[in-house]
Amino acid sequence: MFHPLLPVEAIRAAEEGVIASDSFPDETMQKAATAVADTVQWLSTVPGVPGNDRAASANDNDVHGFSGLPQEKTLTPAVIIVAGSGGNGGDALYAGAVLVQRGWHAVAVRVGSSVHERARRAFEKSGGGGVGKDGEAGEAVLSPDDLAQYRARFSSCFLIDGVTGIGGHGPLRDEPATWIAAAADAGIPVVAVDIPSGIDADTGIAHTPHVVAAATVTFGAFRRAHAMNSDCGVVLQADCGLRDACRSECEKREADGETIASGVRAVTPPDIRQIAVPDGMVTLAPDKSKVRGMSSAAWPAMALEPGAHDDKYTGGVVGVRAGSPEYPGAAVLCTTAAVRATSAMVRFAGKSSDAVVAAHPEIVAADDIASSGRVQAWVVGPGGGVERNYDDLHDLLCGSEGSAASKKCPILIDADGLTALCQSDGNDSGSEAFPLIRAVKNYDGAIILTPHQGEFRRVVKAVLAEPSVELSSEEREALTDVLNPDSDYPRIPAVSAVARALHCVVLLKGRSTVVAAPADSSSDTPADASSQVKVCVVDAGCSWAATPGSGDVLSGLAGALVAESVGHAGPDAELPLFALMETVVRAAVIHASAADIAAETEDGYAPTSASVIAEAIPRARARLQM
Repeated sequence: MFHPLLPVEAIRAAEEGVIASDSFPDETMQKAATAVADTVQWLSTVPGVPGNDRAASANDNDVHGFSGLPQEKTLTPAVIIVAGSGGNGGDALYAGAVLVQRGWHAVAVRVGSSVHERARRAFEKSGGGGVGKDGEAGEAVLSPDDLAQYRARFSSCFLIDGVTGIGGHGPLRDEPATWIAAAADAGIPVVAVDIPSGIDADTGIAHTPHVVAAATVTFGAFRRAHAMNSDCGVVLQADCGLRDACRSECEKREADGETIASGVRAVTPPDIRQIAVPDGMVTLAPDKSKVRGMSSAAWPAMALEPGAHDDKYTGGVVGVRAGSPEYPGAAVLCTTAAVRATSAMVRFAGKSSDAVVAAHPEIVAADDIASSGRVQAWVVGPGGGVERNYDDLHDLLCGSEGSAASKKCPILIDADGLTALCQSDGNDSGSEAFPLIRAVKNYDGAIILTPHQGEFRRVVKAVLAEPSVELSSEEREALTDVLNPDSDYPRIPAVSAVARALHCVVLLKGRSTVVAAPADSSSDTPADASSQVKVCVVDAGCSWAATPGSGDVLSGLAGALVAESVGHAGPDAELPLFALMETVVRAAVIHASAADIAAETEDGYAPTSASVIAEAIPRARARLQM
């Protein structure tokens, strides 16, 4: 269900061999260009894309410096190519030539010191308009100020971003930035080649300014940024002869112990869902034909319907320790999500039981964790208060034989539980210690941490300060970057470092959620299992979950699915962290889909709330069959 996200270095290595075997100059580039043209043409058929709006009208037939335009509005579609000096500029120009041959009007603008010469000749030979800079003899081009009028002449209009490629770093330079800003002002959607210019392909960090793409077309494999940054738009991956080489490169690097992240997009925009992507292309949507990179044999397939011999216990009992008299809503949201996610029992421990049972009478309530009875996974933290959660977590993580802790079942820690986790021992000696961080590291069962950005910084600060935590120099550097609140940081290495150091599953919330887990000591990975980490990035595909209480819903949902995994595996099974990680990823995908469903109305999308998202979980599981 997950797609590999290859780093730039791996993509370069895969491309090198394929390009070297080209049977004629630019063979691979021309295949990529055809995919770019197919993507532009496909996007022109999608309803609701601004570039397809035919209502615009031109008030001025005099477009600066460029001849050959229709004098009146035409049904012909048009494309503007902004070409840099690298290979992506060549891809874009060849794509323009293909579109002209298909009946499109095209004009290209050079924003580098040069352009790919063979691609330029092919573009101009096809009938495309000038590639030079303004003022160069015989090469008249559009002005950025002309784009609104240019767009108004045609049935649809798009811009191809061929400025920089996956090797680009830093923000857009002034000249291409002017064109991109003018296109945005004119309502012209951008199709990016490989990666939107100004976005780092390996980290997803967007520099200012950068391209915001309606769609990105890439080749052979997805890049990390495609799942990490929503400004890539809808991402389509074409083969172009590169897929086998990328797959081989991926397998080789994984065998050497390198972390190759996986990615998935939870929600596809409704307009896109209705139209099949071009032949041979794939998107980041879940690939249900396979489970990649996980210990899939270690966990059974999850049937949504209970089996003939299942009962309220066998499906996985989840215990929820959430809420307080001050914040009863957190308990209600968390337990609602758990109830809606599973057919098995949901137990609640806490002083908000009246509100919880009133909302869902099927919940079995107790005053505290110790008296809660049989539980196969715990959720601790939402709205529970820091002091209370510190005591609860200390009991669960460090309790004596016969206590709740002795069962060593998975514990999901969220919200106030994470803040409690980061409480120091108050040592005045100058070297602070963090007892619960140490307890997480040493816990015999599985720990799942689900922080948002602020909570993650607190966890990182504690991990860096706790003497018992071992970090490599690279990990320490990655985590130190996290503590700078004024700058973005590469999230994959940071989340991976915490997951490995504490030997737990870490889910960092966001529009793009990053989930990481280390290999278990029993892993059969050929490389050094003690250092190997698996990472999955879940691009939500929508931002409707950005609402108060949504995190409480995710905690209850994930906790219920973890308990379900434990219950289905059987009483004697020990699920590896990789398997539990996949369960947590499934929860993130379902949560995003539930948010999308919650925002749907008969009249279109509208703001929603956490309680509505929780109620939408059954529909999301049915839609995804997860």
